[in-house]
Amino acid sequence: MLSKRSSIGKFCVVAISDEFTVVSDLQELDIFIDGLILKEINFIAVRFEKISYIYSGALAILVKNAKKLKERGGEIVLLEPNRDVDDIMKITNLHNAIRMFHTEDELRGVQN
Repeated sequence: MLSKRSSIGKFCVVAISDEFTVVSDLQELDIFIDGLILKEINFIAVRFEKISYIYSGALAILVKNAKKLKERGGEIVLLEPNRDVDDIMKITNLHNAIRMFHTEDELRGVQN
């Protein structure tokens, strides 16, 4: 599920390569992000590479971790969300809590 990790400036980019099909997938995502936070990685960009739909459980994990990171002066963002994920984030107003960057260049722009 978690295919790779890379960096763009201060952000650790986590690429999610598969759909969330079972609860254990969501738990794996939560544990992985929590592990990054425990390692004091406070800026995380999540890129859903092949996801066609974002489930409420995944949104809950993102929001929970966004709150944790905000308390530490960090942030979790979405990188290159597809149209469906972008629409869901806007419909639910979560785009106000979790910023979205549609390109790597946009994300690089916040480094200055």
